[in-house]
Amino acid sequence: MLFIATKGSSYRSDIALDDITFKNQACLPSISTTTIPSITGQDNCNFENGWCIWRNFNKLWYRQSGGTRSYGTGPKGDNSGLKGGHYIYFESSSPVKTGQQGTVESKIFGPTKATCMSFYFSMYGDTMGKLTIYIEDISKPPQNNRKKVWEKIGNQGISWQNSRVTIYSNSPFKMLFIATKGSSYRSDIALDDITFKNQPCLPSISTTTIPSITGQDNCDFNNGWCIWRNVNKLWYRQSGGTKSYRTGPTGDNSGLKGGHYIYFESSSPVKTGEQGIVESKIFGPTQATCMSFYFSMYGDTMGKLTVYIEEINKLPPQNNRKKVWEKIGNQGISWQNFRITISSNSSFKILFIATKGSSYRSDIALDDITFKIQAC
Repeated sequence: MLFIATKGSSYRSDIALDDITFKNQACLPSISTTTIPSITGQDNCNFENGWCIWRNFNKLWYRQSGGTRSYGTGPKGDNSGLKGGHYIYFESSSPVKTGQQGTVESKIFGPTKATCMSFYFSMYGDTMGKLTIYIEDISKPPQNNRKKVWEKIGNQGISWQNSRVTIYSNSPFKMLFIATKGSSYRSDIALDDITFKNQPCLPSISTTTIPSITGQDNCDFNNGWCIWRNVNKLWYRQSGGTKSYRTGPTGDNSGLKGGHYIYFESSSPVKTGEQGIVESKIFGPTQATCMSFYFSMYGDTMGKLTVYIEEINKLPPQNNRKKVWEKIGNQGISWQNFRITISSNSSFKILFIATKGSSYRSDIALDDITFKIQAC
């Protein structure tokens, strides 16, 4: 009898044998691969009690509670929002290199009828890479055994997002989540709440069902932030003047006592050149719409205020922002108005980015952001 081992395409081809025994009778029938269980609801995982059916293949993913260790990337906590909740994430800081991949793979499943896999993912970071899902048929040669079933590329915002994929296979298989690092450390990718339902997925919500801009998106900041999100927590909602001398407005644009606005606070520890970002919710494709806003840029070492349109699905992610307006330097103590025509054929967000000047006298404020469905 000969056992003949043949090397595969690299050194990762070690083959082992153990416990060779003999019995003086014919062998009982082998266990068929069809006895490997197919997917069930018992394979659901929220990562609260470990990795469940998932294996950290090349040790580049981590189980985490709270935010990731890097600034400007990764979620702030798990999908549930509960303190102490866990998720898993691909850490893209050094020594991980651009383009390097981290793989999480499932256990082996038996042949499976159409099953809906639902999962939550976070892909926040301005140099985000990509997340890809493969079905790996273990009965096929390794060069040709993977089928791509889902992929997302680029920055998807700080919020957790849900997606669903219909999984099916006529032979035993594994599922792989493969994270690929983007051009810098701001490329952490996270997963949570992977669940299965033994039926095909219902049709996903199309991006065309995301509402376009309406007048209901107007905001005077008197009752909160409305559709706007303080991305890196360097803006503040304020009534009255800012806390620094000779910079910022003395009150909101209306001039009424108790009126509110938002502003970028440029005092220490914020450094020269550091940026504070306010971003809108995601809008669907939008015809020409006039966005009007009031801004204050008073201070003798004033930085700049820039408005971008960020297309959600444009590739590569470095090229998904289009600058539509910018103002640099001291503009005086009064509130000023400006209008921009916004339009997009795909889903997008609006970003206001304040950049600090050479000292604390660089507070930048916004108020009364309104929309009218026509060109300016």
